[in-house]
Amino acid sequence: MRLRPWTLALAPLLLVGGCAGSRHATIDAATVARLPEPMRQSLNNEEQAVTVAEANLQAAQRSLEEARDFRTLVGSQLSVAQSHLTAAEQQRLLGPEGHKQVQVRAAEQAAEQAERQVSTLQAKQDYADRLLALRQARFDEAQAGLEAARANYKVAALNALTKEGAANQIDRRRILDEKSTADRQLADARMRAAQFEGFTAQARAHWDQLRRASQSASRGTTVLPPTAPPELLTPPSLSAPSAPPPGGVNQGPSAPESVPLPTPNQLP
Repeated sequence: MRLRPWTLALAPLLLVGGCAGSRHATIDAATVARLPEPMRQSLNNEEQAVTVAEANLQAAQRSLEEARDFRTLVGSQLSVAQSHLTAAEQQRLLGPEGHKQVQVRAAEQAAEQAERQVSTLQAKQDYADRLLALRQARFDEAQAGLEAARANYKVAALNALTKEGAANQIDRRRILDEKSTADRQLADARMRAAQFEGFTAQARAHWDQLRRASQSASRGTTVLPPTAPPELLTPPSLSAPSAPPPGGVNQGPSAPESVPLPTPNQLP
């Protein structure tokens, strides 16, 4: 019997059932292809979920790379600003001797402006660090989503084969255990990502506050001093990368496709 294109696409995750030493429990793709047409049709939703999860993972990978580029850019901006600050401070120290009062005041203002610029860029760098942590958490979530979508497909295929009496050689317990693990890992990944959403929003708000304060100070407007955000936390995935988890990406409000990921072009 000729295998349908989607069955061929899923063959790497199905393969031969219950191979000793294999990383995941597997199901024979050819056996699935021999199921009656209505049963094969019943697997369409799970097969589409795998396709969506793969696209989500690719998008999360691009967003992660963009966040890395953004952090590198901000680091360069901060380095330049710190150099300007050093030069402005040196000029201010030299000001009192042999310079007119207007020149001294200009040097002081330049140093103050450089200090505000450095403070603003430090807050921007903090935001870039947190954004990168968030994108890493989102990547982990998408990776977990892909594994869970695959686990869901295998369970659906197992149930269909069981109804046809063709599941005798399949390690049912292992497949169900993998799905349970996948669901748990996906839930953990979503919770981490949600936490970093809050951390990142706080850092962005702090950066915006400092930026507005700097702009107001340049215009001579008095503003309240900005408050510092909570200390940046390092996501577990950065200090100890998690194993690729399985997880359904199409469930819950925090599923990757339902939470748009901002790109560097959207970052001021």
